[in-house]
Amino acid sequence: MDGKHGLEEGLKIERLRARPKETYLQKMMILTTDIDGNKHANYKTYISRCHDALLHAITIKEMNQPASTELTPEKHCQEVDLNKQVTNEGNDSASENDNHKQVLPRWLTSKILRQGVKTLRSKFIKEMNAGEEANIYVWQEQGKPFWAFFSVEQRKPPSSQIVFELSMEFFGPSSNL
Repeated sequence: MDGKHGLEEGLKIERLRARPKETYLQKMMILTTDIDGNKHANYKTYISRCHDALLHAITIKEMNQPASTELTPEKHCQEVDLNKQVTNEGNDSASENDNHKQVLPRWLTSKILRQGVKTLRSKFIKEMNAGEEANIYVWQEQGKPFWAFFSVEQRKPPSSQIVFELSMEFFGPSSNL
């Protein structure tokens, strides 16, 4: 092997599964401070905005959760009722005419986020310019309690187009960093 094996096809990053209808939604606009020398949004903008949306969702969840009912991170995957959806009533960013249910992350907590990012996978699909708007959708999947998934979709009525996908895995509570 000469170190170039597989480069003919290029680096392939798998796309995320289709976004569920029940997600946390935060709107974003590409600002002039987000653009690079080619006048497109820099990929760092998407990662930063996705992380900010996750932090906002978890903050809302923890503010609405009575302290006496808080589960330890180790128990979140075992004791959470997957059929009970926590609606996102505090998200001013959510549109009234969105056809999906607003829900907050089920298992992630601010304590887990402070443990740090273990794995980050991103897929840049399409460029955006200053002034364009997008929706950031955040969700978690059953069986992956320390993962968060993101889809950034450019809003161009009557539909939207995925421009960026991201998945982040956080170190669990037993990680002594």
